[in-house]
Amino acid sequence: MRTARSMFTLAITTAAALGAVTLKAGTAAAASACHDFSGLAAGTTFGVGAVVPALNATAAFTPFEFPGGGWTFGGFAEIVASNNAAGSPAQELEENNINLALVFNTPSDWVRFRYADLGGNVNLAVNGDFVNVPNLSALNGVVLGGALIDVNFVVGAGIERGRVTITPLAGAVITDVRVGGQEFYLDDLCRHW
Repeated sequence: MRTARSMFTLAITTAAALGAVTLKAGTAAAASACHDFSGLAAGTTFGVGAVVPALNATAAFTPFEFPGGGWTFGGFAEIVASNNAAGSPAQELEENNINLALVFNTPSDWVRFRYADLGGNVNLAVNGDFVNVPNLSALNGVVLGGALIDVNFVVGAGIERGRVTITPLAGAVITDVRVGGQEFYLDDLCRHW
């Protein structure tokens, strides 16, 4: 059994690429972590196919589907000094026609993230079940991949921002999540396992 201290050390060494990790007390069987993207310099960019380490997961950047159904492999993500997603001050991940896919080494009890959508469509997948929607708010109350999507959001001045919580239905777990958009900002990506 790992202690909270040994898990914290693990988090620092394996999750630096996604940013600071706040690891809450727990055992190896029950822990949570948050990535706020502060561990990389502003301006760091990723293209489709890039893979970065994350705590107890693999994070990869994948192609993005446009509203009409066509796919692009030419998108990019960038670490930016911004607070558009109203998460942690300082840095966020800006996604432009690209998805961030997380495959968890240990299934999760829940996943949560903050976002800002400044325009265009959004891709979301849970446990391999994929949707392409105009805005994340369209998924509030929807079951996707055996998990309930809860979207708390506000809209103003052409921006939709909020927090998404993904909770598996009874007897289910979350094994992977993929999210991306056009002019899309992501912050405080947290999960519990």
